[in-house]
Amino acid sequence: MDRTLKRLASEEEGFTLLELMIAMQIVVIILLMAVPSYFQFRDSANQATAKSNAKEAAFASGLYFQSNNTYAGMTIPLLKGWDASLTTTRTFVNNSGVEATGVTRRITLDASHFCVYATSGRWFAYQLNPQGPITTTTVGSAVCS
Repeated sequence: MDRTLKRLASEEEGFTLLELMIAMQIVVIILLMAVPSYFQFRDSANQATAKSNAKEAAFASGLYFQSNNTYAGMTIPLLKGWDASLTTTRTFVNNSGVEATGVTRRITLDASHFCVYATSGRWFAYQLNPQGPITTTTVGSAVCS
């Protein structure tokens, strides 16, 4: 009998339930700290991307104006001709026929008015008129206002 107990004691392998539960709690604590930071970094990156793409579109708009003396008729495909590096995905010229979901305001494109905007994630970034600042918002109906 003594030999059987020694054999059973020496052949035990694996983890106890308590060890597994402690390991799982450590993993959960690490995830609870890491996941919110990840989402914050991702949201900040989306805001920066939208702002950068709106600046790029505004720059191309200036080049378009120098050639045409008006912003009327300006579209993203036309702006791509003045700035080949322009991001055409999720970048828009307000009131040019294609709008992002949630954007309701329309600006008349003429010799002194335009609105270009870009979206990334939940963020919208836009420039209203040539001297206007690049503005970011999460509300689509506030774009170009």
